[in-house]
Amino acid sequence: MTARTTVVAPPGVEARPSIRLDIQALRALAVASVLLFHLWPARVPGGFVGVDVFFVVSGFLITALILREVEGTGRISLTRFWARRMRRLLPASLLVLGATLVLVVALVPQTQWGSSARHVIASAVYVENWLLAAQSVDYLAAEGASTAVQHYWSLSVEEQFYVVWPVMILVIAVLARGRWRAAVVPAIAAVTAVSLAYSVQLTAADPASAYFVTPTRAWEFGIGALVAALPAVRWGDRARAVLSWLGVALIVAASLLMTGATPFPGWIALVPVLGAVAVLLARTESRMSPMVVGRLSPVQRLGDLSYSLYLWHWPLIVVGTAALGRDLGTVEKLVILALTWLLAEGTYRWVEQPVRNLPALARRTPWWSLAAGTALSLAVVLGALAVIRAVDVAEQEQQQQLALVDELASADGCFAAAALANGPTCDDAALEGVLAPSPLVAHDDAVRHTCMQGQTVPALKVCESGVATDDAVATVAVIGDSHAMHWIPAVRQIAEDQGWHVLELTKGSCPFTAATRESSPDMRTSCDAWNDAAIDYLASHPEVSRIFTSGSSQNTFIVEGSLTSVETGVAGYAETWAALPASVTDIYAIRDIPRPLPDVLDCLVALPTVEAQLDATGCSRTRDEALLVDPLAIAADQVGGRVHLIDLSDLFCGPDLCRPVVGHATVYRDGHHMTRTYARSLTPYLAEAIGAG
Repeated sequence: MTARTTVVAPPGVEARPSIRLDIQALRALAVASVLLFHLWPARVPGGFVGVDVFFVVSGFLITALILREVEGTGRISLTRFWARRMRRLLPASLLVLGATLVLVVALVPQTQWGSSARHVIASAVYVENWLLAAQSVDYLAAEGASTAVQHYWSLSVEEQFYVVWPVMILVIAVLARGRWRAAVVPAIAAVTAVSLAYSVQLTAADPASAYFVTPTRAWEFGIGALVAALPAVRWGDRARAVLSWLGVALIVAASLLMTGATPFPGWIALVPVLGAVAVLLARTESRMSPMVVGRLSPVQRLGDLSYSLYLWHWPLIVVGTAALGRDLGTVEKLVILALTWLLAEGTYRWVEQPVRNLPALARRTPWWSLAAGTALSLAVVLGALAVIRAVDVAEQEQQQQLALVDELASADGCFAAAALANGPTCDDAALEGVLAPSPLVAHDDAVRHTCMQGQTVPALKVCESGVATDDAVATVAVIGDSHAMHWIPAVRQIAEDQGWHVLELTKGSCPFTAATRESSPDMRTSCDAWNDAAIDYLASHPEVSRIFTSGSSQNTFIVEGSLTSVETGVAGYAETWAALPASVTDIYAIRDIPRPLPDVLDCLVALPTVEAQLDATGCSRTRDEALLVDPLAIAADQVGGRVHLIDLSDLFCGPDLCRPVVGHATVYRDGHHMTRTYARSLTPYLAEAIGAG
């Protein structure tokens, strides 16, 4: 296939008037790395750097386009620029969003409809990156499944760049007048330097949100812009070829050697970014360069289709996985790859290119394009709002059953944990047709009024509940990660019955132990500091006489010497308990709850009737699978003394199976936390276990 005389830039950059086969090949490499990363992450663990390559190319081409316009006319028509962007980006983007919304409703469990629709809205108005950044610091939100449009975060960053960048250059051109070109380079360099410094700082402090927010990515566009703004450097053919090979090598190395554990973007993103810069500077199509492959027709076509390929591939992966109810196999991945290509071909031929140059819009005032784009975006938003409304109505109907929980709890001792405790004597006729909470709303059945500390914040946050301090006969504390937190409903009820004041000290992904949990550097540092602060707090509050603690049995600890992770965890818990002041007379170490299927709620929602959900054999795990090795339980059993092991596993599991529905109650709110409803049903059994029954 002959290379085109225009350059199509994903995600959404303006066409170039001259042939740049090298840029087409660079796009092909970038989109291929992203596709391979999402389909075969173990093979290409750093393929996410393809997005960074796109950012550099966008910064280069858009800046070159703007500078040519300023040079030729002395001004920038912002409305014309934004109208071209809308015609270029929105038709394919909104088509995929609309199609994805339909696929989600048709094939994805209803538990994910609301979240998916909200992300469709964010993507349609190009703020998806900020929504993901906000959710990345919300521990419980982070437990949700990936949505089918979260890859729109990068398009959102680009669109925000397109809004701000021409305005900045226009301001510089107006202020500098005849010396605008001399002023634009220092301005771009300053913005780039500030953004890079902020990216390094935030990546170290809060990598989850740093990955998505625009200020940490602006420097990647800025470096591409500098290449466009600086005078061209003359290179010999051999030097160009070497530089181009070096650039490709950096991108490929980043794709193969970086992983999800690599702090990113930060300074390490310079590797793929400088790789893209090297290719842009080389500007070669020499057969001594990587263009010996890059100029081939299939590679050039891949560059043509890269925007549509990027749009379609992720929804197909997410929806395909949800529809199958399991991870994709090799055959399914190849089918998705082929389907992605076919849809991209159709979108490119019949949507991208025709609408981009549609005379009815291109030949009219830019306001027509802006109005048309806004109307299409609004249509997608309204469709997503309709889905959210449908989910809200269904959830409101299901939430009504939660109001019955207190009444159900005394229904012949057969509701929730009582069903397993009472066994054959249980008569559940009064509960026929009832499941509370419904799996559709179970994720919202969480502990109320908590102050769980964020994963990267070391300071203590203390909540108080139970009986008021002046009226309390004792003060107790709940300390640990979210697996300690989900016991709070039961502890609060015991405290009300016993006349206790409760202090709640919890922190996401941070068990109460001297062992260091394996996680990102900032999370490790924060968790260790938080644990030290918790011990100091207890030492300064001698009124705390009892502690309830638990921790995720899936925690992995950084080992020392010849110890295993489990042995390190056991030693860490024992060390922490030994460090507690003598004023703490009882430490109740609660064994972690059995682990359900990761998608347990989706599995339940997919069952056709309440009766099928009540049985849920296909959504269950065997007892051996669900009861993981728990270092906290091992440590409690070994230490003894004031440390008491509390094991309520028999109130979750029968002799063979651990079911997600027990006694007409949904046990889990996600893949490893129990619902508030089920935790409350455990109150009398936890009270009996600690001698407060």
